[in-house]
Amino acid sequence: MTINKPARLSQQLSIEYPIIQVPLYHGGSTELVAEVSNSGGLGMIAGGFLTAEALQHEISSVKELTDRPFGVNLMISKSRDIPTSLYTDAISRMKGFASAELLEVENLNTEAWELSPLDDLLEVILDEEVPVVSFTFGIPSKETISLLKEAGVKIIGHSTHMVEALLWEESGVDVHLLQGSESGGMRHTFIGDVRTHAFSAQALTIQGSHLLEKPFAVSGGIYNKSLFAAAIIQGADGVGIGTAFMLTPESGLNDQEAELLIKSNEYDSVLTEHWTGVLGRCYSNLGTMQLRKVRGRTLPFPEQLFLVHAATIDELEMGDNPVDFQPIWASVNAPFCERVSVKKLMESLVS
Repeated sequence: MTINKPARLSQQLSIEYPIIQVPLYHGGSTELVAEVSNSGGLGMIAGGFLTAEALQHEISSVKELTDRPFGVNLMISKSRDIPTSLYTDAISRMKGFASAELLEVENLNTEAWELSPLDDLLEVILDEEVPVVSFTFGIPSKETISLLKEAGVKIIGHSTHMVEALLWEESGVDVHLLQGSESGGMRHTFIGDVRTHAFSAQALTIQGSHLLEKPFAVSGGIYNKSLFAAAIIQGADGVGIGTAFMLTPESGLNDQEAELLIKSNEYDSVLTEHWTGVLGRCYSNLGTMQLRKVRGRTLPFPEQLFLVHAATIDELEMGDNPVDFQPIWASVNAPFCERVSVKKLMESLVS
């Protein structure tokens, strides 16, 4: 079978192979980002939760390890004025989870519970001449997109369905990253109901090949050569891979977490919004099971994330088993991945 458009994504991003390491908000590392790029793919820094100073440090650290293209992922987040009563109610409903019952709203610095201003992070990206930036949870302003294009920065837009992707095309995206329902991590849906508009990687590939003009990569449980090839044959220009890279020794995932994922089964992969306020797929550890018993709506993102972190500080710093009290984001195919080096994984994908 002839594979159409095999080089569009690679040419657009100036990489050797059409493989994007999706941003890892748990289990990422500068070594991983650099090694993916050194191996011919596109390494991505998860920059959405960082301060401008921390992002600058991460970029500098990656540059020390590679001279090849890499990117930074940022998040589109709205500021909200959340009344104290909602925090009080959320804490009350979280009793039984970690140290939530010890939290008192008046002792929490909720005014600081927001992501760094997007403009501050973009300033670092432009100053450091990062070649690629991706956005989740929405589309930045026309002014931001124009600024990046004038600087020669390539833009990757994350979508979970075609309405989002087509809006990205109208906005001037260079490359799409379509997130299948098999994917680990937070769902990137920004239009419509996240539970209703969930499509598999295969469905998105078929839809994208018919509807999208710009090159696109698809993510969702892709971890080996056959799945990579299948995505390309079905019409994708490339793939996004997260969990398989997260399980490499170069990542920030520790051996205990890696073992849990590799020994897990399909029942251990669950969807929950309680860690962050955004629906996401993760490993069902003790914290996940406790949070899924919480009834009612969560706080929005990122306030829910900060609240949960406040409730787990003691467990993470002094607990006997801190791995139980942080989300381990992973795809449904985590048990089939191997604990091999980035170089060996990349070779197995493209050989």
